[in-house]
Amino acid sequence: MRSLKDRLRKRFNVSVAETDFQNRIGSAEISVAAVAARAGDAERLIEEVEQAAGEWLGRNLESASIEILAAPLPSEKLSP
Repeated sequence: MRSLKDRLRKRFNVSVAETDFQNRIGSAEISVAAVAARAGDAERLIEEVEQAAGEWLGRNLESASIEILAAPLPSEKLSP
């Protein structure tokens, strides 16, 4: 997993962590985080990361999912 994490960090400048299944040989859950000014930019970047991981891992990639967390716009913020 270290090789995959290092490759993703280097190629895409994203944060990568092994987040589950560390105690199972041959299995791992990798989480990737990116920050961008626009949610669409972050989503495109993460999609590219997912595609690259799929190409590098081939059939060893069991599943992948994307979750976008976006800060509210100034007009959406609640006043105190």
